[in-house]
Amino acid sequence: MVMRVQTETDDNRELVERYWQLLADNDLEGAATMQHDEFVEEWPQSGERIRGRDKWLAMATAHPTFPSIEPRLTEGIEDLWVTRAHFEYPMDEGVERFEVCAVQRVREGKVLRITQYFGAPFEPAEWREAWVERTR
Repeated sequence: MVMRVQTETDDNRELVERYWQLLADNDLEGAATMQHDEFVEEWPQSGERIRGRDKWLAMATAHPTFPSIEPRLTEGIEDLWVTRAHFEYPMDEGVERFEVCAVQRVREGKVLRITQYFGAPFEPAEWREAWVERTR
């Protein structure tokens, strides 16, 4: 019988996947407890940085249209993880959708840093049709 040893990579994957599941469940307080004391989240496209768990939680709970979140894939090793997720923001005129790529650093069993990139979905170009597969 071969016993598998739980590694730091396994622990960090579980941490990051649990963090995203809490966001998907809209458990913002639960997600905040998984953030490191020196937590920072950055959004390069808007040029914003949120420094600290308390500021992040205040921002997230004050958000007028917090999105529904569907985590789709998490990959990484050791302390560096990338999560791909689908966000849907309820708007007066319908729903605004984004595909999100989040790059995460983990330290001491907590999420230390997240850098999130937001991309709006778009229709594929017809000229590529012969060489690509549609995924949605």
